[in-house]
This record gives sequence, C-alpha cells and structure tokens, in this order.
Amino acid sequence: MKRITGGQAVVKTLEACAVKTIFGIPGLHNLAVYEALLDSSIRHITARHEQGSGFMAYGYARSSGEVGAALVISGPGLTNILTPLGEAFHESVPILLISSNIPTRFQSIRSGMLHELADSTLMVRSVCKESRTVTVAEKIPLYIAEAYSLAKIGRPGPVHVEIPLDLLQQQIVALTHGELENIVISMENPAPLVSADRLNMAADTLMASGHPVIIAGSGACRANHELAELAERLGAPVLLTTGGKGVMDERHPLCVGACHHFPAVQDFVVLNITQIYLPTA
Repeated sequence: MKRITGGQAVVKTLEACAVKTIFGIPGLHNLAVYEALLDSSIRHITARHEQGSGFMAYGYARSSGEVGAALVISGPGLTNILTPLGEAFHESVPILLISSNIPTRFQSIRSGMLHELADSTLMVRSVCKESRTVTVAEKIPLYIAEAYSLAKIGRPGPVHVEIPLDLLQQQIVALTHGELENIVISMENPAPLVSADRLNMAADTLMASGHPVIIAGSGACRANHELAELAERLGAPVLLTTGGKGVMDERHPLCVGACHHFPAVQDFVVLNITQIYLPTA
C-alpha cells in the first residue's frame, strides 16, 4: 500500500481540484508542500512578500473566474496575507489559502516556538468565510477539497486551511487520483442556499414594485448577463458600487454607473425606497 507525506496529499488534492497555479513563498514550515510541488503539474509563482502572493491569487481569481490559490508559512507569513484576504472577502473573490503551523504538540502551551500564534484561525476568520485547522493527517484531502468548494459556493470568498508541520511530514496512505476526485465531486453539490419559493417571492416583489432600482456590487461579477437581463425586464436603473465596476457595461442605457455618491442619485434611491416601503395615506 503506497504511502505519501501530508505535503504530497495537499498537492495531489489540489491537482484533483484542477488547480493550475498557486502563489506563495517557501519557508521552514511548508517545505513538505514545496517538495511535493516539484513533481506536480501545478505552476508555482514565487512572490517577494506574502501580501503580494495574496494579491496575485486575488487577481488570478478575478481575471480567470477560477479559485485563486496561495501558500504561506505560519506566523508572519499568515499575518502578512491578511490584507488581500480582507479585500477578497469584501469583493467576493474566491481564494483558497493554505498555511502551515507549528507542530501540534507545541500548540496552545505558549512554548515560544518560532512563528507561534495564540489563535491563528480566530484571527484569519475575521477576513475569511472560514478558517480551519487540520487535526489528523489522513483528513488533509477532505479539508482541502471542502475549502476549495466553500470558496466558490454561495457568495464567493477566501477560505483558509491550516496544517501543522508534523502533519505535513507524516506518512499516510495515498488515495488514488480517482478517489481524490470523488471527494472533490462530493463537495461540489451543496444544498440550495435559497428555496425556490423564496426566489419566486422575491421575483414577484420585484415585478410588483413601482420604481425598482438595482444596486450591484462585486458579488454580481459572475452574473453580468443575468444582471443586464433582470434590469431590462424590470426597466430598472442599475447603480454600481466601487467594487462592482465592470459587472455591467456602463454604456448600457440602464446603467447609471458608480456615481452613488452624487446627492441627486442618493435622493433618487431614497425616494424610491420610501415609495416602496412606507405606507401611503
């Protein structure tokens, strides 16, 4: 029975997720992953700073429509990438961040080991959809596949998986590529976030409104055609947030653009909200 390291399991799971490119910086705590990347088809692009690797993954995700992947060490590597994670969370950009951590036996005891953090997942969770620590090496594929899927489903955003150094070096039973793909596929079909009844209710409310206005942000970046179709059916003007620039062609007759800071536009929106929600005399 073939055995591989936890670091190799990370890379093989990324391959099963069809990750083509990953951005990051090698360091003492993630060398097991980098060693596995040497034999992988995944292209690695080295940054000069972890913040740069995060923004590279951010740009890759926005331009390609795929999940951007990043790889950093624990401690300062993780803290340095928080800024692009926060931007990705705000702009609904899917990123999978994989970081290392100190060995499990040294965690939560204030050992003073290099790059120790008091609670890294609590810190990262403030700028991510989720942040999880792998506790058993055999579950590395499950955690990676689940995080990759979570980054895409619902409102996209960054998801963080942390793997302690000893688990990256530990030998585990290797899963076949087909078994890894099955794990990935099992994560790709989540339950609907909104029921059909609630969608129909929302559609009826929109159609019944007298003066609908659409405010579109970056969350609509993968639904630009649907946004234009909805606006045309409703005859509704579309305001774009700063992060939503580009989700609708500003040459479209219904697109007002990102000018919500103009007093006249604000008055127009407030007036229509008042007409819809306040009871008439």
